[in-house]
Amino acid sequence: MESFEEALRLKPDYVDAHNNLGVVLTGAGRVEAISHFEAALRIDSNSADAHVNLGIALSGIRGRMPEVIRHFETALRIKPNPEIRQMLDRLGKQR
Repeated sequence: MESFEEALRLKPDYVDAHNNLGVVLTGAGRVEAISHFEAALRIDSNSADAHVNLGIALSGIRGRMPEVIRHFETALRIKPNPEIRQMLDRLGKQR
């Protein structure tokens, strides 16, 4: 985590560092991960990985499912991927 924070200190607009730090924070159950995925998307709105990861981070928050679906759908448009399609399909069955 420290290496990502150092990378962001040196280059605040480093999309991959925001995204990777968000992944680490999500794994630790820390909600500040969301702000890193959002920062990555402010820098590059076409980052399919950041859309997917933000969707995953938001999925644990009550009432955010429409946003989760929107982020997965956007990621799928940017980068067609069967894993993203499966995630969307699973969400459709949960509604």
